[in-house]
Amino acid sequence: MSINVVKQEISSSVFKLVRSPLIQGQALSSLLALFVALVRINDKEFSALVSALVEPATAPTPDGQFAFSKQAFSTIVQYIAVLCINSAKKMGMTVSEFVRKIEDARSTDSLKFL
Repeated sequence: MSINVVKQEISSSVFKLVRSPLIQGQALSSLLALFVALVRINDKEFSALVSALVEPATAPTPDGQFAFSKQAFSTIVQYIAVLCINSAKKMGMTVSEFVRKIEDARSTDSLKFL
């Protein structure tokens, strides 16, 4: 079974779990390990993985509230951190991009919270 087949089969479920405020302990560790494996197997997936984590969290909501709980934001940041740590080539660029977005007055509060 190729990585593409695995990715297609599990990615939607994984990204639903990622958003859950209940992910902690061994479940969190397992998801972190999965993200490490995905980026180590194919570093080209780095940007797509980061985008898939950030975009839902920073999407505007009708009531102007945060899209996810503080706990979910915390776990999303942990996923992004393990991706960066395991992709040294893209870490600096990603951190610089987040700093730029945070300093931008037009950025959403959700993005700044990440």
